[in-house]
Amino acid sequence: MGFRTDKGQVQVLLLALLVLLLAVQLLLGYDAQGGSPWGILLAGLLVLGIFCLQLWRYRRVCVECARLKQQLEKAEEHAENLQRDLDRLNAAKGKDAVTDDSRGEVQNLSARITGDTQEELRTSYFRVVAERWELVQGLLFGEEKARGVFAVQASYAYFAEGGMPEPFREGETLTGQVVKENQPLYLSDIPAGYRIIASGLGRAHPSYIFMVPYQGAAGRCVVELAFFKPLELADREAIVSLLGVLSEKERGLTNTGRAE
Repeated sequence: MGFRTDKGQVQVLLLALLVLLLAVQLLLGYDAQGGSPWGILLAGLLVLGIFCLQLWRYRRVCVECARLKQQLEKAEEHAENLQRDLDRLNAAKGKDAVTDDSRGEVQNLSARITGDTQEELRTSYFRVVAERWELVQGLLFGEEKARGVFAVQASYAYFAEGGMPEPFREGETLTGQVVKENQPLYLSDIPAGYRIIASGLGRAHPSYIFMVPYQGAAGRCVVELAFFKPLELADREAIVSLLGVLSEKERGLTNTGRAE
């Protein structure tokens, strides 16, 4: 970055040049009149001293300007750091607010997951997800330990000419991979040949699939939820939280006979 002189520096430099020009003119005129060489030398030294003084002033001004410029750059950098910290703080507050809203919504929705049987609980779960996030199709696979497979135990708006999907083993198909890794999977790029959603309006492939494993009352389970609209991260977290509520209420049926 080049050094930029201000108005004061230019004035000092011009003054020094003016003094030097006047001194040269004075020396030339004085010599033409036959003045003493010592007088000329003394005048020259005087002019040189004045010039050096102005040059020294000019250098001091330059140093001071450089120092002030450095301080200004540090102040600007400090202000940028403060702004970044403020932005992070505001973002964190916004995230906390969203989290609090999501928790409140989950609490309200969880109260609507009720039933006297496991089937009723699962049906109410699908209904809550459908009403809140426009679920278009849902499947719940439960583990059959004797056969070592996962088979459909509950469904929502599932219509297919070939009937329910075939059972699968852990690690088989995408749903089987979700069971094996025990981690949710959100798909926005649906594989070719995936299950077709059939309704009174026609047949179509889902745009988004959300698969979530959970622990049921009798073993491991996984839900497969199909949507036409995308799910934000907060939406997916809420759906997982509601699935945790379903899991607790399923296991609570054994002790109370009813989940509230």
